[in-house]
Amino acid sequence: MSWALELLELDASADERAIKRAYARLLRSNRPDDDAEAFQQLHAAYQTALAWYRERQHQQQPDSHHQEALAAHAPAFTPAAVATDAPAAIALHVDAPSLHEDLLPLATLPQHIASAASHLDEDGFAQWLQQRPELWSLSAKQCIARPLAELLFNAPDIAMGRDNFEQITEAFGWNQVDGPIDAYALLRLREQLHARWLADEANELALLAELRRVGPAGVTLPEVRKRRRLLTRPWRPAQALFSALDPSRVTAMKSTLQVLVPDEVVQPPVQLEQVRFWDDVAREDRLTRNRLKLGLLRGVLAGCLWLLLPLAVYLVEAAKPDKPTPDPAPLLALGAGGFVLILALGIGWLPWKLGLQWLVAPTRRSTAIPLAAVLALALIRFTDYNLVGSFLAAGTLWLSFTVTFRNQPNVVRYAPLLLFAVYLAASALPTLKAPYGQLSAFLAAALSALDSWRGRRTSR
Repeated sequence: MSWALELLELDASADERAIKRAYARLLRSNRPDDDAEAFQQLHAAYQTALAWYRERQHQQQPDSHHQEALAAHAPAFTPAAVATDAPAAIALHVDAPSLHEDLLPLATLPQHIASAASHLDEDGFAQWLQQRPELWSLSAKQCIARPLAELLFNAPDIAMGRDNFEQITEAFGWNQVDGPIDAYALLRLREQLHARWLADEANELALLAELRRVGPAGVTLPEVRKRRRLLTRPWRPAQALFSALDPSRVTAMKSTLQVLVPDEVVQPPVQLEQVRFWDDVAREDRLTRNRLKLGLLRGVLAGCLWLLLPLAVYLVEAAKPDKPTPDPAPLLALGAGGFVLILALGIGWLPWKLGLQWLVAPTRRSTAIPLAAVLALALIRFTDYNLVGSFLAAGTLWLSFTVTFRNQPNVVRYAPLLLFAVYLAASALPTLKAPYGQLSAFLAAALSALDSWRGRRTSR
């Protein structure tokens, strides 16, 4: 018995209320989903201490069952332990009955419990539970437990914080090892109710604390309000796209979804379309339609800003009275080339990354890299796009080098130095007349052949 009281940090004079309060306090730091073994030890100590206290009370008061029956029908009676520790006044913001009112019908008590848990803080809800005469009877608790569980699992408009939900599970014995409800179902219900509670505008301070816990500590209350508004406002596709133009906004909404949609179940007032949009634009594993739209919008807007530069140059030159009207062709070429480049950059790195991953798959890279090398050689030797061919050859060489030595991280780490040394050695050879672009294409094809040979040798 001493080990249980020691684990609960109590002495031998502890009563049932002290045991329950100690268990509730220690349960905050020994949650079943964080440390299952510590939770099992704490729960075993709680059950042992509770059984010891009740056995002692039974020995002191043989007629305890009769007294319990009297207490269940005496609403004006206040236990000494509750009356001593109760605050002078508790501000209730719900239509919850006080201790001095008549007993509530058991059929409506689950709704009152859920309402009080939604609006009261942890201490206020604990006091409210202790002052409900209907909960002093074990038989009454058994009558209430099932309707309350059905209400919490099925009602879409009920919300409460984690601490209040755990008080309910402890009061009705749902958190016991052999409890009537599956432990994983309780954990999932707790997170759903908590997410729904955080989405309420009245609990924005709690949402702020939760976002600071999972993300940067510098999140402010106005930022929290803006994130909540982005997830709860009516769905308009164009408005959502323009809201996501800032990349930092996408990152912030990703962490917000982790808090308000913990298990991919959308809780009102959060809008399902908003959740799908922000989840799409924040994905890094695949290219979604919303992410592609956002990238195109970013690229088009940035490209339009770039077009203002050649337009301004043309207008300035055309405004000079002593000079003829400038030829717009070079400025148009500059503007078009810059627009295409900025559009490609605006789409983002993800499409090119996924494209490269598709290209260098084992079934395709043995032909894709040599074809790219041949295309680079053709551009260098037979067209006027030598610069484009050289860039393509250099990129193909880098890609083939990475693919060939992907299982040797030290080689890949020093790849720039190795390639630079090869170029220096090539320039030092007086008999080598090939430009660097052609040399890159030849090296890329050679490394691709080496990779193919190693693959066939390994598969034998």
